Amino acid sequence: MKLLNIAETKQASGGNSLDGVSCECWKIIGLMGFLAAYEDVTLEFALAQVDLVCTNQEQDIAMDLAKPFYKTLL
Repeated sequence: MKLLNIAETKQASGGNSLDGVSCECWKIIGLMGFLAAYEDVTLEFALAQVDLVCTNQEQDIAMDLAKPFYKTLL
């Protein structure tokens, strides 16, 4: 039986991303956003955690996708 590498595994499972942003990145963005909103962590700590998990490209995509949502809140 052939062992699959990570790329083959992700492709076989239909990918592990949504709109070019990995699931791990979406999870940390959501969690840190929630914790920062309720002041359980500082904004600086939350952003540092996102920087550790997400690439700059993923962060840019996520922010572009979030803009319409945040406009409705303002």
